[in-house]
Amino acid sequence: MKEYPQFSVVIPMYNMKSYIVPVLDAIYSQTILPEEIIIVDDGSKDGSSEEVTKFISSKEVGNIRLIKQKNEGAVSATNKGIFLSKQGLVCLIDSDAILLTNIWFEEVIKEFSDHKVGAVGGQIITLNKDNIWARIMGYDLEYRYSRISSKYVNHVSTCATMYRRKIFEEIGFFDKQFKYGYDHDISYRIKKKGYNLIILKTIEVGHFWKETLFRYLKEQFFSADGILKLIKKHPGKSRGNEVAGMGEYFHVPLFILFFTFLLISPVWNFLLYFSLLFLGVILLDRIYESYKIYTIKKDLLCFICLPFIHILRDFVWTLSIFYFLKDELKK
Repeated sequence: MKEYPQFSVVIPMYNMKSYIVPVLDAIYSQTILPEEIIIVDDGSKDGSSEEVTKFISSKEVGNIRLIKQKNEGAVSATNKGIFLSKQGLVCLIDSDAILLTNIWFEEVIKEFSDHKVGAVGGQIITLNKDNIWARIMGYDLEYRYSRISSKYVNHVSTCATMYRRKIFEEIGFFDKQFKYGYDHDISYRIKKKGYNLIILKTIEVGHFWKETLFRYLKEQFFSADGILKLIKKHPGKSRGNEVAGMGEYFHVPLFILFFTFLLISPVWNFLLYFSLLFLGVILLDRIYESYKIYTIKKDLLCFICLPFIHILRDFVWTLSIFYFLKDELKK
């Protein structure tokens, strides 16, 4: 049997009682297994830790370490797990992310034979497609993944990605100032150190998306805040990355112009026409992209809904920018 490098798995967990057992089942279905699995419960209140304890007992596994801490956020839980890990490779897996092939670890580890490789992840697909909101959000991300032409990228998601452990010793751990966007930040720092990042589109990880419009928009509000902090910390990365680039970001200034001109239009009526023009450009762009997604997914409801959901998202991003600037001015 071929020898593979030993590796650790770190799973930050918060209120994931419904998902954590399938996540662990998928890990134990792999052709090669981690030396240790470190689950950091970030103050869950739904009995997530109890589910892990029952899993350990029923499966009689001895390589799971369950660590409990008060609620400090995903970054704190992730950093603690990495700090406690002992192997030269560390795989971060979200507590609602399911490895969808039993050779996932095997394929990822092969890439680390190149010493210039710092991190390797797989393509993310949507699991809860029966929910319309999850489908809309998931299809959008899957489409953006489909446009990536090379396996070498400048960003990998922490949803399911393996890292060289020594990288964290060289550049530090995840930055606690980020609630969202910490995976982008660490990716940019890894690239700056001279390592390569890889996405393997041939191995997939299933992810459960938010199932209500409110939860999606709330997530987008904080996501926009994370992007702004990223731009402040990494000015040279303001154009985004392969997964979310300028095609996503250019909507924001257009929407700000639309919103500003709309507010002023009662004073200068002619500005209403410019306001509608900016809105029309955004809508046409979203309709075009939605159509391209429709040609792949053949989901008419998503095609109809996606442009308007993205306009709502642009509105939430705009609000986030105003709050960010207000906080910056206070400093």
